[in-house]
Amino acid sequence: MRKFYLTLLTVLLLTSVTFGQRKVSNQIAVKPSPSLSPILNPPGTAGACDTLNYPIPTTWTLTYYVTGTNGKDGFVAGTNTYKDKQKGNFFDASSTTYNYLSGAGFYFAKANSNKSADLSKNVMIKVYDDNGGAPGNQIGTTVNIPLSQIKTDVGNNALTQVTFPSPIALPASKKFYVTIDVSNFSWTLSTKDSISLVTTKDGDVVPGEGWEQWSDDSWNDMNSAWGGLNVALIILPYLNTDASGTCSTLPVHLLSFTSQRNNNDINLNWTIADEIGMKGYEVQRSSNNGAYSTVAYVPALNNNKNQGYSVTDKNAFASSATLQYRIKQIDGDGSFKYSKVLQVKSGSAINDVVFANPFNGALKVQLNLANSQTVSAKVYDLQGRLAAIEKPATYSGASNSIVLNSTANLKSGTYILKLNVGTEERTYKIVKQ
Repeated sequence: MRKFYLTLLTVLLLTSVTFGQRKVSNQIAVKPSPSLSPILNPPGTAGACDTLNYPIPTTWTLTYYVTGTNGKDGFVAGTNTYKDKQKGNFFDASSTTYNYLSGAGFYFAKANSNKSADLSKNVMIKVYDDNGGAPGNQIGTTVNIPLSQIKTDVGNNALTQVTFPSPIALPASKKFYVTIDVSNFSWTLSTKDSISLVTTKDGDVVPGEGWEQWSDDSWNDMNSAWGGLNVALIILPYLNTDASGTCSTLPVHLLSFTSQRNNNDINLNWTIADEIGMKGYEVQRSSNNGAYSTVAYVPALNNNKNQGYSVTDKNAFASSATLQYRIKQIDGDGSFKYSKVLQVKSGSAINDVVFANPFNGALKVQLNLANSQTVSAKVYDLQGRLAAIEKPATYSGASNSIVLNSTANLKSGTYILKLNVGTEERTYKIVKQ
């Protein structure tokens, strides 16, 4: 009997050591290359289709993690020697009007096998409902993607996109998980089936975003599985308001969409590139984070150049102190997509922000303040790297002309401007010519 207990104690100790090793396994962050432009500029969507987590927040640093020494243990968000079965991400669409999932985009960092025959094996895409804060029941249809296709996408630094045979109805909570099933593949030192998704950098998100299914079929979030690793996997779910929607490409690119408050009026400005064959733009407003109504329609000019548009929503705060705006971009064939959502509050310290976009030289900003405020500005490139910074300065509650001299040395391209006024932060996409 004593021998039995000693044996049991030994097993428990070994199990504890193994589990602890998983928790503290060395994680080496490796940044993807060569470029992140595909993920930052995914295809347009139509049929009332939109994506969560897009555009990718500029506070995120796109990366991927390997485990162990020199990557011998594989990938945190993919195959590894722990024989994980699935990797996925949690999504919460409860604050939206979307009811269906029509597909998803996946940004893979690695996809290869030392055995050519394995390139024909499939990565399975699955969707699960939420069961008390963890993946529950699988819903909808599994989609298979050959490893060879993903390998090609990785080589082209492209987003791997899938469309379900029919849109998947979201659960009542609108909380769900999109996963890649890699159980067809194995990771050994001699035969490496390498599959890994790009993630955020540790700490970019709150715990509970990234998830994995272990070899024992249990689900664990990345935070608990890897000893405090808080990451999100770069998965873009394509959501629809109804079961008939699909996602497709529109021949137009929204360069910027900004709002400026002028007392109770809201000035909305947007800039379009590659405008060919467009029908027009609906400016839509919501006061309850759900139902949108059209406040203006602007026909497209189709000038085949960067084209700016402007609309003023008069007495906008009559119905609510907080408003949301979006642009419905309508193609000539009737397909459409939505812009990001802008939120405007009546109590804002900023009455108006005006600047030329695109701009040459240093960016000049006309800033109208409701009262005296401290203003600072930072400019980031599309990889989230700081490109320019302006020291804080205090301006009066009036019309102020500000020159961001640090932008004069920027190379031509697209950037993200973060303008901090008091406790407020405004984000704009700017283009340097």
